[in-house]
Amino acid sequence: MRLKILPLALLIMIVSAIIARAQSFDYPQITPQNTQSLTQFAALQLQRGSLDSVAFGVDPSSAHGVLASAGQDGVVRLVDVNTGAVTMELGGHLESVTRVQFNPEGTRLVSGGRDTNIIIWDLAARTPVTWLQGHSSPVTALAYSRDGVLLASGDIDGTVILYNATDSAEIARLENYGGAVRDIAFSPDRSLLAAASEDGTIWVWGLGNEPYVTALSGHPAPVTALTFSPDGTRLISAGWDGTLRQWDVRTQTQFMAIGVTDAPVIDAVFSPDGTLLAAVSLDGWLRVWRADTTDGIPVLAQRGYGAPMSALTFNPAGTLIATAGTDGILGLWIATSAAPPVPASAVGGPLGEPLPEEPPAEPRTTPVAPLPSPEAMAVPIIPTKSVLPSPTPFILPTLPPVAVNPSAPVNPTPLSPTLAPR
Repeated sequence: MRLKILPLALLIMIVSAIIARAQSFDYPQITPQNTQSLTQFAALQLQRGSLDSVAFGVDPSSAHGVLASAGQDGVVRLVDVNTGAVTMELGGHLESVTRVQFNPEGTRLVSGGRDTNIIIWDLAARTPVTWLQGHSSPVTALAYSRDGVLLASGDIDGTVILYNATDSAEIARLENYGGAVRDIAFSPDRSLLAAASEDGTIWVWGLGNEPYVTALSGHPAPVTALTFSPDGTRLISAGWDGTLRQWDVRTQTQFMAIGVTDAPVIDAVFSPDGTLLAAVSLDGWLRVWRADTTDGIPVLAQRGYGAPMSALTFNPAGTLIATAGTDGILGLWIATSAAPPVPASAVGGPLGEPLPEEPPAEPRTTPVAPLPSPEAMAVPIIPTKSVLPSPTPFILPTLPPVAVNPSAPVNPTPLSPTLAPR
């Protein structure tokens, strides 16, 4: 009996297909129904020192997207979430990298650092295409508009710069009156730009036909993160006071405050479909709420592996959560009790095995009530009014037109260019 030998080319194709299938796992979408099964299945030691920023981008070759991380060592790393392997390292900053962000197409990555520089990277060429040097102090915040037309950056001195993302031309400089900018966010229809301030104020610029600036007061401590709901109706702010606060975008008033923890809440994001809200804090816990929560009680509160968490993000498909730690560990979370078998990481053995258990710790969650109910909070709730007598107009050059995408959810409620005076 003679054995047939497969042609080498066919054998290579079969092996490649097996490897590709093994590295393409079908994680379920994280939903309110399965959030309680959320498990940290991987802990990747990416660097020495703190990881300060993580971001997912669209990747045509992977349903789970591509992940970027950056931090204290000044190197931007791209990670294959199927294998845990670092696929690209981008070194161009002279000091630590504080923020990374993908453009909506996933073709470019922007990074900002303590060296005051902003670098826009062409990921296909693995090279910088633009250096933006408009800041004179460390860059602390970056955001693309959802259509990729605008780019905004903020720094530790309180300067916010608005760029045309197409040609990187500076459009305007917006003065953030509350000190250092800790985060910035565009509304989905890019009619608003919000900035989180060191003094606890959220400054909001209207970027429509009648530009204006106003302020939202509620946090008695620095605001650390901002995120708009995918439908544009709500703004969530996280603060050093250990709270999350929800703001009505149309009226620009606070309608709920959630007492999360005694530790500072560092980052908060909505899931891509807008059904979940997730946050991380310096006590090392990941907490997830239903986006329509009325009692403020999380559906999941789980301690991560390693040190305090400094950032988090959902992937575009809503199937993965990535968290960053101050010890340089990147955590990956999926909604299943079983993780796929993938190569070993530098922490805790193979990524498919359970991570080493740490001493149990109970999260502190304070029940929450809609305003006004300050007795439900560990910190006082300040009634929200504009700190300005009325919105202040400012001059803004003509912005590029909004590209209308019928399939993209946008704010269905017209935004009011004015607020009621105090």
